[in-house]
Amino acid sequence: MNRPIKFRGGRHFLSNFYACRIHVWNRQFTSVESAYQWRKCMHHGDMQTAEKMLSTRTGLQAKHLSKSIREKEQLRAEWNQQRYSLMYALVAVKYRDPTLRKRLVDTGYSQLNEWVRSREGYWGALTYSGQAGQNMLGHILMRVREVIRLRNTPARRSQDR
Repeated sequence: MNRPIKFRGGRHFLSNFYACRIHVWNRQFTSVESAYQWRKCMHHGDMQTAEKMLSTRTGLQAKHLSKSIREKEQLRAEWNQQRYSLMYALVAVKYRDPTLRKRLVDTGYSQLNEWVRSREGYWGALTYSGQAGQNMLGHILMRVREVIRLRNTPARRSQDR
């Protein structure tokens, strides 16, 4: 395996905050983060914040707005169970774009690390305390990259004809 890649500088396109069009649920979003946070609002029944989420222009704005989501305690465990599959689906939509897909595949077989500090360390490779995180976003990206690679093998392309 090659040297791990962090989502910084020229690799920012790997981030959920990267500006790109995401069309899901009959809506247009400006980033994976915006779509993810909108869906979280909907899951918790916070329609007011969901409506505001639709007008955010960046993933960072969506993330900041998500702090105001009125989470329902009884739905939190359910949300946590489905957040991985939701994020996987959104990341897969993002990499339907041919340019982004090529850039992802061009990362080769390197480990992809979401190199941000977070409270729980679920999506990123670090926690605020500096402990290793779970890097789930990195795992999703590597999984999507592998699916793209498998779909593009010569044997697979000839089966699709």
